Amino acid sequence: THSRMPTSGEVRIWDLTGPTPKDTGIVLPDIENVVCDYNYPKLIAVGLDDTVTIFDPAVNDPAGAGQTIGKHQIDSILARTKMVLSPDTRWLVTVCQTTERADVGLQINVWDLQAKDIAKSQQILNGRQRYMHGNGVVIDPTSRWLVSAGGFSVNENSDQDTVTIWDLHAKDMEASARNIKSTDDVWQVAASPNCRWLFTSRMNGVIQLWDLR
Repeated sequence: THSRMPTSGEVRIWDLTGPTPKDTGIVLPDIENVVCDYNYPKLIAVGLDDTVTIFDPAVNDPAGAGQTIGKHQIDSILARTKMVLSPDTRWLVTVCQTTERADVGLQINVWDLQAKDIAKSQQILNGRQRYMHGNGVVIDPTSRWLVSAGGFSVNENSDQDTVTIWDLHAKDMEASARNIKSTDDVWQVAASPNCRWLFTSRMNGVIQLWDLR
């Protein structure tokens, strides 16, 4: 994940089936960030124009045959995008962060990759934080719970970081949000395999343990 740059980026696809990596010559232009998984045969990318596209490296022209599934609704060209794919490869999550308005929180986008119409499955969640540190977003091992963490609660007179838990199985994900207050800057979040424990690490080196039951 990186800050938006004025120049265009590209993704080059390599074939790893042989003894040494082989350049396929396939290039995807104007890409900001990508995510892929061993269990998901396609590559998902966020473009410099904020569109989210699924590419299939197995077709003759991956760039021309890309499937656009949505676009970020952000109000600033200065943004950082994080991407997470759930362990079961069903859910795609992207997190956008505007940098010019303190009253606007993170924008969290969720897509169901198993839906008949992936584009229509997009849900936009209103982030409870103004900004996100490090790896401040994770999906738990069961692929049900989405956790986001960041600093300075939106519309609250508080300098505490907020950890928000979302239920990806809920019909209304936005209404399922639960907030946890944490002191200092939360840098990373992680969930235990049984989904009972949530771990948050702070920039001062302290790790906090939360019982989710």
